[in-house]
Amino acid sequence: MELKLTVEKRQALGKQKMRELRNHKLMPGVVYGKDIKSLPITLNYKEFFNVYKESQKHLSFIELDVDGKTYRTLIKEVQTDPVSRQFIHADFHIVTSGESIVVTVPFKFIGEATGVKQGGMIEIHLRRLEIRCLPGDLPDSIEIDISNMEIGHTIHIRDIKIKNVEILTDIDAPILSIVPPKKEVEEKEEKEEEIEQEQEDTKSKTD
Repeated sequence: MELKLTVEKRQALGKQKMRELRNHKLMPGVVYGKDIKSLPITLNYKEFFNVYKESQKHLSFIELDVDGKTYRTLIKEVQTDPVSRQFIHADFHIVTSGESIVVTVPFKFIGEATGVKQGGMIEIHLRRLEIRCLPGDLPDSIEIDISNMEIGHTIHIRDIKIKNVEILTDIDAPILSIVPPKKEVEEKEEKEEEIEQEQEDTKSKTD
């Protein structure tokens, strides 16, 4: 999947200039790659926000038009303001054919788990997977069929297989679990507490 974004070369540098950009609903960014060390750019905030939101659903190449010159890129990093949570800066990495890239790809869960039909709940531990691969082998998402999962079942990284891709995330990391209903868990915890209390009371009497 490929998205498009038109930007301009940025002449203004420094914190004061960055604040002025943001006051005009613009934001700073940078483009870099094998043949470009660092190219400062200015982005329209709303346009970037829409492209970024779409790229989080499906990992996407961004066709970046910089003053008429086009680069095939990936969004490498986005900085946010710790208070407002708004984007304040974006890094774009130029993709070179034949050169491996490291990215995080979103999981896409399909189907309705058997355990959910039985009253269980889905608990998601990971939403994205870090991988290394060539640009031509890059998946836009990783589908995981959860239809046959029952209560108590968990899918781990080691359970998924992807061709021509090196998985960098810990293979023992859990991705998704089907857990018992909250009420059932609470009742189990209460029962365990009662048993522990009874054991303590019995021990106190024997002492």
